[in-house]
Amino acid sequence: MWDLTSKATVWKALLGDRYGAADLPPYAAPARATDLSGLPPAHIEVGSAEMFRDEDEDEDEDVAYANAIWQAGGHA
Repeated sequence: MWDLTSKATVWKALLGDRYGAADLPPYAAPARATDLSGLPPAHIEVGSAEMFRDEDEDEDEDVAYANAIWQAGGHA
């Protein structure tokens, strides 16, 4: 089962010493990117049946990311 421990383990494996840093590259934290133009179409789920919905501290982050993609002319 995927849980918060699994999530932290994966992020630590990906980021190493940068785990928890505020200035992550957009490839590691795409929602923090300032330019979302030119991205391929994205699938973002925030419905009640989506298994990672409650993983985020706030599902509004997913909606904000989708809105940022749309504002940059992308498809989500």
